[in-house]
Amino acid sequence: SEKLATTATGIDVTGTATMDGLTVDGLAQISAQTNGTYALRVGDAAGASGSVVGIGKIGINPQGAGTFTYTGTEIRATENSAGDYRTRLSFYTRGSTSDVEPLERLRIANNGDISFYEDTGVTPKFFWDASAESLGIGTSSLSSYAVQDLVIANTGNNVGITIQSDTAGMGKIHFADGTTGSELYRGVVRYQHSSDTMDFWTAGVAKMTIDSSGQVGIGTVSPSTDLEVSNAGNSTIRITAGTTANSRVQFGDSGDVNIGAINYEHAS
Repeated sequence: SEKLATTATGIDVTGTATMDGLTVDGLAQISAQTNGTYALRVGDAAGASGSVVGIGKIGINPQGAGTFTYTGTEIRATENSAGDYRTRLSFYTRGSTSDVEPLERLRIANNGDISFYEDTGVTPKFFWDASAESLGIGTSSLSSYAVQDLVIANTGNNVGITIQSDTAGMGKIHFADGTTGSELYRGVVRYQHSSDTMDFWTAGVAKMTIDSSGQVGIGTVSPSTDLEVSNAGNSTIRITAGTTANSRVQFGDSGDVNIGAINYEHAS
């Protein structure tokens, strides 16, 4: 039967075409079969035997084919181990102007884990653990931590989170135990930029406030002294010490931090 035919627009090939290379001048279009087979299949023949790890690659190079030894960008499908056939999918880009092998930037493992790599392409620094449904920033060792839903780690430097809002807005962290009413904000840490005030909530209500002048209110959101304790009922401040120790309220000024005191000796 006929295997090769020329047409007005090109050639038709029936069967498999084997060639040393293929150069396309213009748009290359690959159409899938109606039965759902591969639109494009890239394989490593050496890996098919199971003796070595199979790697399928698609290389994308913005320069001419003969310009570089290595492609600028690659998509690779790699077996976990020889003959395993479970694969991971990786994306590589060249991080240098030199003709060097591209670096791994993103890996999707066969179990659904997703890793984003730092600039050297060696260590994953943004990691999604699919089975645990947990996210790590700066670490992929989520199981090393007591709470794993979100871990932000940087063992070599200071580490932090920035929450930015408008000068008239608020930055908040909510602790919820449901999705309706006050279940959405049973606990809150809130900073109000308009008044430069920090609030701490429990049971859905603000219980402690630090205002812009540093005054602290417990039971009030508008403290009028350095420390104000307020309660609609009785208010109590308790100082507890050991049975043989002392409980003390100490008074000081700019010249003497211990100019006066009220002292209770529990032993006597």
